[in-house]
Amino acid sequence: MQISKEVINMQKIMKKLGTIMMGSLLMGATLLGPASAATTLDQYPAPFATVDGISSVIVVGATAATEDVVGAINIGAKLAQTGAESQTVSVSCDAGSASVTDGVQVKSVATNLYLEGALNDTLKRRVTSADLPNVLADGTVLNTKQDEIKFTQQLILGGNTVSFGKPTTDVTTPTLYMDVPTDELLTTMKVVFENAVDYTTLSGKTINMFGKDYTFSSAVDELQLTKLVLYGGGEKMTVDAGGAQKSVELEGKTVTIQMSSWTSDIPAKAIITVNGVTDTYAQGSYISIAGFDSKIYVKTVTATKTPSAAGGAGESAYAELFVGSDKLIFESNAVKAGKDEETIQGATATVTNSSLTITYAPNEDSFVAVGNSITEPVFNAIKFQFNGIDPAMNAAGRETITVKQDGSSTMAITLPTVSGMATLQFAHFDGTNFYLADKSNYSIVLTEGIAIKKTEYFTIGTADTGSKLLQITSFDVGSTASKTTIKDLGTGATTIYSYNDAEDNFFYVAGIPFKYVVDFNSATPSISNLTVDMNGNGDIMDAGVTSIYTPNAAKIDIGAVNETSGDVTVTVTEDGADRVPDSVFGSNSVIVVNAVYTAASTNRYGISAYTSTGVTANYLTGTSASLAQVGDTYLYTGITKWGTSIELSGDSNGPLNAKISYAESPSVAQVFVGEPGMSVATSTTDGTTSSASASVSVPAIPTAGIAKLDSKVSDAEKLGNLILVGGPAVNTLVAELAADGKAMAATDWRAEDETGVRINKDKAKIQIVDNAFGDGSVALIVAGYSAVDTGNAAYVLQNYNTFSSALAGKTEVTVSGITVADVE
Repeated sequence: MQISKEVINMQKIMKKLGTIMMGSLLMGATLLGPASAATTLDQYPAPFATVDGISSVIVVGATAATEDVVGAINIGAKLAQTGAESQTVSVSCDAGSASVTDGVQVKSVATNLYLEGALNDTLKRRVTSADLPNVLADGTVLNTKQDEIKFTQQLILGGNTVSFGKPTTDVTTPTLYMDVPTDELLTTMKVVFENAVDYTTLSGKTINMFGKDYTFSSAVDELQLTKLVLYGGGEKMTVDAGGAQKSVELEGKTVTIQMSSWTSDIPAKAIITVNGVTDTYAQGSYISIAGFDSKIYVKTVTATKTPSAAGGAGESAYAELFVGSDKLIFESNAVKAGKDEETIQGATATVTNSSLTITYAPNEDSFVAVGNSITEPVFNAIKFQFNGIDPAMNAAGRETITVKQDGSSTMAITLPTVSGMATLQFAHFDGTNFYLADKSNYSIVLTEGIAIKKTEYFTIGTADTGSKLLQITSFDVGSTASKTTIKDLGTGATTIYSYNDAEDNFFYVAGIPFKYVVDFNSATPSISNLTVDMNGNGDIMDAGVTSIYTPNAAKIDIGAVNETSGDVTVTVTEDGADRVPDSVFGSNSVIVVNAVYTAASTNRYGISAYTSTGVTANYLTGTSASLAQVGDTYLYTGITKWGTSIELSGDSNGPLNAKISYAESPSVAQVFVGEPGMSVATSTTDGTTSSASASVSVPAIPTAGIAKLDSKVSDAEKLGNLILVGGPAVNTLVAELAADGKAMAATDWRAEDETGVRINKDKAKIQIVDNAFGDGSVALIVAGYSAVDTGNAAYVLQNYNTFSSALAGKTEVTVSGITVADVE
């Protein structure tokens, strides 16, 4: 048998699947210990998954067919929900911490949703029943021929992005928002039928789509590919003529409904009282309710003659209602709703014999602000909510880097070092010349190999250790020993270092040694100097420019001062530790603050800031700005893809200060998609994030992979819980169990009856084996005569709640299809 491409890449596939798994993998150890009683199939998903997470390894044969791999993926996806049902997860957002219920976050470990990234660029671009088990549940509909038609539902997310700025002209203060622009698909909603459907055979039949019941029209001309009509979407109710009044909750208020009688028309009409208002209604009509947006749809009105106790004929009537429902028409690529068949703007539909596809893109520009949501208007079943970014802009642990004018002729930078916040004046104009120096013209040495003299500044450190900013304050040469005094700008404290003339010595940062050598001029000690291995690579004479690293590994480079113009640049590289590739953030990972001395006009330093794409953010020059003005103030602000905020402030003559707020990790956009009742709870404490928690279905990172090829399973792992997909011909672990008489052998699978027909053809087995490879280990075998049969068995496990009655009390079942009757 040829090994399929899917199997060859199975580990990669399952690794991606693992990003949606809840809980940690407890490999090589069963949660139950040695079994004291037989494990039965109705206990599934235990012991293979519990509310604490997945506790098993799913094993597929190295020569398995594609269907085996797909079956394993489906089993794993369903197992993930076991842990998700009671997992407690907190998600930090701009408003604090957030916890989502009845929804899922649009992110994955491999492809998070970053600023300016599109929703459909993440692994959550396709949302299925594994994510939203209620509103996207798999289902069946029974046609008039009594055929059971299976279908699945899914959402395909659009290219919407999370941005910062002014989404509309009405917004004067820049803000974070999820963009919902004109003609950009917010979502595509699909109902996919397993087999081709003749819609005329669904006349009057009910289907549960996107969490609501709908009834197919009874008119043949409304059951076509060019026009498909559904009624419903509300709560189904039957009222009997002369029966008791019924109550139902709608839009948070109570509605009372009672049918008093009916007319003699053919067909009959119902006389119904709703909230005290009585009128006559034919089937297919709507009842409007004062004070409510929703309506009641009268699906049918039925009057019948019934035998009476005295032998005569009596009459009775009843009406079937959908409370809070509407009429949906999918026609000519449009979607219409209601009795008046009003077009739902921005919605389109495509009807085929195999699927119903509805897309929604607003017909005018819109946006979702932090903490707000948007719901698709066709089924009103899917809500998108945006809750900011994580790390938030006010999150603890963010670093602030400030570049500002410090007096009319000096620029200074304030930044975090491993010793604390430090301020360094780095550019100065003395009235004649420009220097890379402080206002006293004490120079800054940032090039290794250059001798550092008394009063001069230098830096030591790496991306891993962080940096210190230091200044030599004095040299002292004695007859037997010599000393120098070093000031740490982060603490303000000075330290005296003693050494001999010919002895090598070290500074330390985070326990890492940085060599230095002192060259004394004994005749003139004041001109003694220090040479330092600034980057810690052991070579004291690299003669390379040294960067300054913050504790969060932002890399800061201060350029040379132009001796003529005074221009000097400060470059902040966000991924200074090279933790995130440029393929994710590109050139936006570099921010340049350019300080320029404007002697001709204002005799002061001014600044601009821009990313390495070259887009300038300088409100003085009026060039194309990537920063947005805050109201009518002299404050401009923006956020990079990483989540670094930049502020420029000053006065009417231009910007004087640049403030950069930087987090160690890139900010992930907090976008959630879920049911209408989805809620995202947030909390804050004095402007900092605090914890909130709930039982959620938000993905967590597993501690290890959940799937392995049979050839990669260790002896230790065999002593734990295993789900073995595939029979003994393709899965060597199943073959081992067969050799021990614990599972069906390959020869048994090929056994024939007296007529030569293979008795296991078109069948599969699901079998629990206690103490499979040792005491306490439990194996679950999922195997079929063919790969398709194995897929059917995997389907049963994926939908174990549906098949619970067929699995009850059994350690082994035979599967011949995908209905309950097919499992015995």
